[in-house]
Amino acid sequence: MKQFELFTEYFNKVLNSEYEFNMVVYIDNSVDLSYFKDLPIQFIINADHVLLSDVPPKMWRFYNIFFTKADVYLFRDSDSVISKRELSLLKIWFDSEYDYNVIRDTRLHLYPIMAGTFSVKQSGIELMKNVLSENPCLVKNRKHFYDQIYLAEILYPKIISNLLVFSNFLVFENEHYIKTDYRTKDFIGGYYLNNELETHWHDFKFIENFPLKSLKMSNYSTRLILGYISYILLKKRISFFK
Repeated sequence: MKQFELFTEYFNKVLNSEYEFNMVVYIDNSVDLSYFKDLPIQFIINADHVLLSDVPPKMWRFYNIFFTKADVYLFRDSDSVISKRELSLLKIWFDSEYDYNVIRDTRLHLYPIMAGTFSVKQSGIELMKNVLSENPCLVKNRKHFYDQIYLAEILYPKIISNLLVFSNFLVFENEHYIKTDYRTKDFIGGYYLNNELETHWHDFKFIENFPLKSLKMSNYSTRLILGYISYILLKKRISFFK
């Protein structure tokens, strides 16, 4: 409940009046909607829609493009909030030629598409609808981050040329990106009540042209990916001292 109260606060204090926002939350019928009756939120119940009947929960939010018409769709986690800094970055993307946007704002944002910082303009919706319709994500138990694996394997290859990435740590091969300021707290997409990382020697490093195949070879293991990044950084350091 606290998270939804925070959303109300941010609707009033943070979101720029230049934009009209509509919040849509996907739930199942185990949620008591009476808790949220005074909040400016639209709820879509999975059980009421055949389209969502076989889709695992982490993928529900992306199907909003079939239910709601908007100029821009921001896919976000319910345990994070939208900051002024995030809106300032999104404004750059709004004004750009790119239809898709991803924000990687910490050293732990290692997937091509972060499910909780992904955005799409109306002009990119038809392609995304086709992908979701023709290649539905039906795997519920592959991995905890099955939504991001799906986005990496199925959607990302189709949109990379039309994707603008904001990143302060890692960018993949052939990406169009803007480097942002590095931070270990108050980062975009972080948990509102615990939005700080412990310091690490990876901090303030920047990895360009990271091979996507390395991500697949690691079976999308964050630990293995970070291990490989450590190897790359150590190799660069050794080369520097030579």
